[in-house]
Amino acid sequence: MGLHHSTLKAAIKRYAPLHSEGKTPEEVKAEISKDEKEFDEDAVNEIYGSIVADSGDSENEQEKKKPTHSVVFQFRDKIDQKIYNTGENVDHFSKGRLAELLEKGLLKKD
Repeated sequence: MGLHHSTLKAAIKRYAPLHSEGKTPEEVKAEISKDEKEFDEDAVNEIYGSIVADSGDSENEQEKKKPTHSVVFQFRDKIDQKIYNTGENVDHFSKGRLAELLEKGLLKKD
């Protein structure tokens, strides 16, 4: 029997970033198995399978998602909460913010 949907959803939220950071399947599964809920092998595989399915990973999709704006000079966000480092992808910024940072020379368009 599968995991409860709320347990599965919480596990995906917690461990999906590992997958998107480029960790290997074995590394992600190892982290899931260390969880305080002590997931068994079937649960670990179910969680990992859901993470992969939700991410929609395929080579073609990854090519389409190549970053188009990256940081040239390190800067802080508008509220001094996060530092954006050289080479970091900032495509999630609004068009206006991207244009402003490009004009200041803090970003480059790839």
